[in-house]
Amino acid sequence: MRFGFSKNPGLFYVIPAFLLLFFLTIYPFVYAFYLSFFNIKGWRLVNFVGLQNYVMVLSEILFIRALSFTTFYTFACLAIEFPLGLFIAYIVDELAEKIKKGLKAITILLLLPILLPPASTALIFSISLNDLVGIIPHIISIISGQKGISLLSDPIRAQWTLILIDVWQWTPFFFLLLYSGLRMLPREITEAAIIDGASRAQILRFIKLPLLKNIIAIVITLRGLWLFRSFEVQKLLTGGGPGTSTRTISMQIYEYAFKQGLLGLAAASTVIIFLVINIVVLIYQRIILKRAGVTWGA
Repeated sequence: MRFGFSKNPGLFYVIPAFLLLFFLTIYPFVYAFYLSFFNIKGWRLVNFVGLQNYVMVLSEILFIRALSFTTFYTFACLAIEFPLGLFIAYIVDELAEKIKKGLKAITILLLLPILLPPASTALIFSISLNDLVGIIPHIISIISGQKGISLLSDPIRAQWTLILIDVWQWTPFFFLLLYSGLRMLPREITEAAIIDGASRAQILRFIKLPLLKNIIAIVITLRGLWLFRSFEVQKLLTGGGPGTSTRTISMQIYEYAFKQGLLGLAAASTVIIFLVINIVVLIYQRIILKRAGVTWGA
């Protein structure tokens, strides 16, 4: 009664989730925010430095480069994966009635890449992209007529190679959720549009996409957040190279914390990225989605 459980018994069931959220999310961030104001050596707080860590991070060219590449990588992947996933979902949905027997097999095959752990993906492509025994450089050599093409030794090629690897693995994520959304749409609406003479392109643009806007908003937001914290494939496949051309912001924070032992800079970087992500998501929700009429609670 003291905590109001008698009046609101649902509060009792919320406590475990809140404790999990607190210890896995809130407490680590608050502690990182605290550490960002100190000079730390050997896991010991040496002295209070105020905003010096933030000034050093924002003036560090490697941090700016990592942030720039991560931003480019995120938007490039989203720009390819979303329309490609939507296209595949639309095609499968249109052909669902004609390929009932093979629909499950097709769906499973399309979802296979997303089931692979990042380490396995990096291993597969480290072999496939190998200059000597890799199948991908061999195919490119046959098509272009040039030998000795290395996709990971050139900064631009390495960046786009990582983007295409992510497209291969994560386009099924868009396909899965968008296809599920398409299957849930009322068939009566599209049938009525067909009777009225609407083309398939018009049905997709003016009927299906507006009905899917909430799902699209959630999928893009989730995938964007995951892309911004990318680490495993880049670390295992390129190590951030050539040079620092494919170093993501997560790799830069890892470099500060575990390679250079600059935990204060790592903590300050974490806080900065946290604020940047929240500002971008807030703008996305309040401006872009509001104009599109998207309601998150729907």
